[in-house]
Amino acid sequence: AAVALFFLPALLGIGNPPASSAPSGSPGASARASASAPAASPTALPAATQQVYVVQAGDTMSKIANRFGVPLQALIDANKATIPNPDRLNIGDQVVIPASTPTSLPGVSPSP
Repeated sequence: AAVALFFLPALLGIGNPPASSAPSGSPGASARASASAPAASPTALPAATQQVYVVQAGDTMSKIANRFGVPLQALIDANKATIPNPDRLNIGDQVVIPASTPTSLPGVSPSP
């Protein structure tokens, strides 16, 4: 009875991978094919995206730079055309937050 229960799933087709119409090679042949396949190229780093911040009451360029983690001079340089005097912000001004290019993919630790 135990032997019948052992072979019953195979007879009913339960738990078996679907049959393929393509002939399958020996396990060694598929391992050699995958080993000789060209290595995948590394994932490209995503392009940086700029943000636009709308100035609120009490904001300064320094506070905005700290909030977004960008150097103050980079923030001033990115907004020279629209905010010629960085010491004079008006409520509602739009400040472009320069995006920094990531040096690694998120969640991936650098290799040793």
